[in-house]
Amino acid sequence: MDAYRSKNKIILWLKTADKDVRVKIKARFWVYIEPRRDVERFLDRHNVRYRTVKRRNCFWKLTRVIEVEVPNIGLFEGFVRAIEKNFGYRIRLYDADIKPEQMFLYKHDLKPFQAVVIEGNNVKGLDEGASVVLKRINGIKFIYLHERKTFHVRLLRWI
Repeated sequence: MDAYRSKNKIILWLKTADKDVRVKIKARFWVYIEPRRDVERFLDRHNVRYRTVKRRNCFWKLTRVIEVEVPNIGLFEGFVRAIEKNFGYRIRLYDADIKPEQMFLYKHDLKPFQAVVIEGNNVKGLDEGASVVLKRINGIKFIYLHERKTFHVRLLRWI
């Protein structure tokens, strides 16, 4: 499974034994900003919809933040950069460093090689094992071209 974004959709490429399937799923994403009056004025001035919500921070403590829906996830990084630049990169943003396609996989609890069921805009991973047989890795070979040296790294344990 591979994922990428286009406009406000996440595109999933699913590989099966017979064919590759492309599924487009409508998606919405939000970034969270520290609650400051100047942030609210900036968002109002640019007609960006927002609301104040309570969310758990990295210490699991409930805290107030401004929730802003990203208007076009295809332009996610530019949207975040515009906010950061306006405030001289001195503003706290949350979930702004996670790519939308990664967040989509995380929120839907999807993993590589996992069997899935897709119903409309809902994707659900199944608890079955991988349908693809994976080869065991016995070692990795690195070649540094600029030094013209080769060395081998032995795999210490299989994960």
